[in-house]
Amino acid sequence: MGVININNCLFIISDRNGAHEIEIKIGEGNLTYGERKPRTYIKDRGNLDTVRNADAEVMAVSFGFTWDYITSKTTDTVPTVEEALKAEGNADDWQTASDDPCEPYAVNVRVENDPNCGTLGGEIVSLPDFRYESLDHDVSAGTVACAGNCNVDEAVKTRNIADGGPVTGDTYSVAVANEITVDWTDPVNVDLERIAIVLSPDAGTAPLLPIADVAGEVLAEVEPGVETYTFTGLVTAETHYVSVWAIDKVGRKSTKVSSGALVVT
Repeated sequence: MGVININNCLFIISDRNGAHEIEIKIGEGNLTYGERKPRTYIKDRGNLDTVRNADAEVMAVSFGFTWDYITSKTTDTVPTVEEALKAEGNADDWQTASDDPCEPYAVNVRVENDPNCGTLGGEIVSLPDFRYESLDHDVSAGTVACAGNCNVDEAVKTRNIADGGPVTGDTYSVAVANEITVDWTDPVNVDLERIAIVLSPDAGTAPLLPIADVAGEVLAEVEPGVETYTFTGLVTAETHYVSVWAIDKVGRKSTKVSSGALVVT
């Protein structure tokens, strides 16, 4: 295992699909993760012959840091690191990052090193499906030491190319009865993975990120290149608001673009 210096990086903990997340500005810290790729070597008459992949192994992860501050784009009540890792307290509505809700609770972890403030040269390490197994957390001192495992065998590592930004040219139509159609132009970003569209019944609760725990919200996601989506089966005379985000391959979200009030015909 190698130790990565994460001084002055952003350390981000999120739940499934980024519905909730906290951003931790690190003062000083280190991150360690170990990728294991076991192989089986088969001999033929005493000579090395065939190599096959052996059973996959989980990725061990440990981190320790002192933070400068913690913020959240998804809630006004910011959870502590410990609450986010446990889905307790101010994070008691976080959903597990695992695809299987019956498994023990997990989070997604992402470290962003962006020395050039969003231009070329930044690096991102994503560590999905992380479960802690040991945790020392001192809120008053602003320190965390944690170790656990990710239920994957390798991290996702990318370089931060220039962000393509949000979608543009967004238009919203209620011309067809009981429907709202939104059209847009995708940003130019080779790392673009999907577009998220949310229909919300209340501008005051329109989410800051693609999914929020608000009654009546509807999430849709489409691949790049589609550039249109229609919400159907809506009730005449009801008012809705639509928000659209671009999301890249490591889950980073653009700023949103939003409609005004849309009254269903």
